[in-house]
Amino acid sequence: MPNILIAGLGRFISADPNAAATFGPQAGNIKLLEEALQKATEAGYYHLTIDVDTNNPKESLVAIENELKSKDYDLFVIGYGIRGNRDFTAVFEEVVNLCVRVSPKTRFGFSPAPGAVFETIQRVLEK
Repeated sequence: MPNILIAGLGRFISADPNAAATFGPQAGNIKLLEEALQKATEAGYYHLTIDVDTNNPKESLVAIENELKSKDYDLFVIGYGIRGNRDFTAVFEEVVNLCVRVSPKTRFGFSPAPGAVFETIQRVLEK
């Protein structure tokens, strides 16, 4: 069973004032993400999601590092909310560089929207 780590804004989505305009209401995004994760589960993927607090990223980075050290992850999916906002560029870079340092064999996937996580997993791993 492939292991997938997913990092997104999640419950910290309010850090991005443009998120609702880009992706729609938070409740709709949660539903889309849950549906995508259900598809991943049904396809046999183990997945864990970590919400990244871009205003205070230290705790999130520690959680990501601990998780990457806990098992071999085949894929690390980073959501558009983290990498698409120029104000979060430094956090995005920290997340990527942390993974490269701690788990260099882990591949990256970049989801363009909350509902596209499963498509991202397929695109990267099923080539």
